[in-house]
Amino acid sequence: MKYLQIGFVGSAALLAAFPAMIAWPTPAAAQGVFPCGGGPNEEQIGVDRQGPVTVPLCIERQSTAQGNSPGSSDVPYVYIPRHVPPPKGWKKVYGAWKGFEIERDPVTDRYSWDYVISLGHATPEEAKTAVRELCLAREPIFAESSPSTCEGFVIDDPYVIVIQYPDVDYFGGQRGSYFVNSSNVPEIEGLVERAPGRWDVCSEVRHQEGQCANVVALLENGIIP
Repeated sequence: MKYLQIGFVGSAALLAAFPAMIAWPTPAAAQGVFPCGGGPNEEQIGVDRQGPVTVPLCIERQSTAQGNSPGSSDVPYVYIPRHVPPPKGWKKVYGAWKGFEIERDPVTDRYSWDYVISLGHATPEEAKTAVRELCLAREPIFAESSPSTCEGFVIDDPYVIVIQYPDVDYFGGQRGSYFVNSSNVPEIEGLVERAPGRWDVCSEVRHQEGQCANVVALLENGIIP
């Protein structure tokens, strides 16, 4: 079994070796994303198709999470879940990832973010154990203060993308944080090339600098024929 373990990964080399497009899958397990319940502070950002049922997915409105943030109409539609059969010949393997806060900026009193990811494991438990070890090695203080901080999220699709939200007020509480998504199809909707080797994922109407998620890495989970 081939394992891939990564901390922070640069995007240029990986983008050059990966298909030009990839798709967004279900982000239901992601931090801050939850099934919509009709509350006044919810902002729908995507849908999850579970068999014949379509479940709307929401995040907290940025205007309520941070007083000086733009209203909900300024939140880009980033997640585009798609469920189709995996590539023919791909063997089911698992990965996991975890994002976490690290250093605090004494000027802004905000924390910067990092993430760890491990792919190509035989079981979800094995993948989560590997990510937990990487996380604790990256931030050993978690082992004493809050080990649960290193509990990772499972990846069970072949194509994996790592994004980072720009550290600007536009993204409210998500600013600077990482998100990892996976999919059965090698396509990205809303991919924008900002410079050679530097890509963003944007919505149809929100595509200016600072309004899109930055592509950090494109990876494959397991061997895809």
